[in-house]
Amino acid sequence: MGTRLLHLCKTILLCLLMIACALGILLFPNDVRNGAANGISYCLYTLVPSLFPFIVLSSFMIHSGISKLIGKLLQPVIRFLFYLPGSAGSVIIMSMIGGYPIGARGCMTLLEQGAITKKQAQRMLYFCVNAGPAFIISVVGSSLLQNALIGLLLFFSQIAAILVIGIALGITARLKKEPCQTVSSSEHTAQSPLVESTLDASKGLMNMSAFVILFSALLSLLRATGIAQGICQLLLRLHIPSTIAASIVSLLIEITSGCADAASLNTPIALIAFGLGFGGFCVHFQIFSAALKCGISRLKFIAFRLIHGMIAALITMLFFPLFPQPSASVFQNTSEQISGIISYSWPAGIALVVCCIIFLFSVGLERRKAKGKG
Repeated sequence: MGTRLLHLCKTILLCLLMIACALGILLFPNDVRNGAANGISYCLYTLVPSLFPFIVLSSFMIHSGISKLIGKLLQPVIRFLFYLPGSAGSVIIMSMIGGYPIGARGCMTLLEQGAITKKQAQRMLYFCVNAGPAFIISVVGSSLLQNALIGLLLFFSQIAAILVIGIALGITARLKKEPCQTVSSSEHTAQSPLVESTLDASKGLMNMSAFVILFSALLSLLRATGIAQGICQLLLRLHIPSTIAASIVSLLIEITSGCADAASLNTPIALIAFGLGFGGFCVHFQIFSAALKCGISRLKFIAFRLIHGMIAALITMLFFPLFPQPSASVFQNTSEQISGIISYSWPAGIALVVCCIIFLFSVGLERRKAKGKG
């Protein structure tokens, strides 16, 4: 009886939310349209150019079997630190440098091939979620905060948070005596690894772009209806600083808009670090769409995102005094629109070049094997 009542209340709540959203779209069509347009612009000029090559290459590393070679080399380190099979090493590395959804896509590919178990995939998804250096250093640091060193500090704090959570989850798995290795791994299909990787990346980016556009429109609707301002006023009554109260809604919903708002309002750097670690609900739904087969707990995932954000904020606060203190101009928001031109950084560029070299060598090796068989 209690379960049926809970289900009925949930259904009624969803219906009310749907009606409220429909009324909002009808009453504020221009705001919703502009929000969706901003989301489309971000997808075209930043998301697709910066993430698509990484998704293709990370997927190719798994489909082509390169991750197995990397796994053999990294097996001792990955097993010691994270209590995971060596094949997870390439996905962990790519999640650190590729951007939020890269790790999730890689985890699901490993799971589909049988290289990791479902429990291992779930554990990886709790910490293999990170904003890449292209976004943190170039967009947030250099463009929004006008200080690349602060971008490096923010990126360092995110990597440190990943390591802390990953090692802690590995210790927990050891205590529970979970198996570390998998029994079998599925063979490749008849299709070319490049074709499989490109198709997989295209599907993944379609899902990501859809959520970015949706949440950009939702954020504009919240602002147009005054709900965002109402939440801000509520936070102010709780004696939360005005800069934090004004930017917290956008940080929790969509990270790009949140970082832009936080930078323009001179928000403390630690809050930006927290927002980057949390990722925003837009990123969360991107991960959920990619991890449907994994059966991940959404509440547990959000809890780990909060933990990630708090660890990153703490590390940023501890190391911030070691960096040159920025002047007031550092926190002035850029008036230029974020575009694909500033969506890259030298760490991501080096990683991309290395992946391309590996890709070219692997293609040549496949051709030689094909000629040998012929």
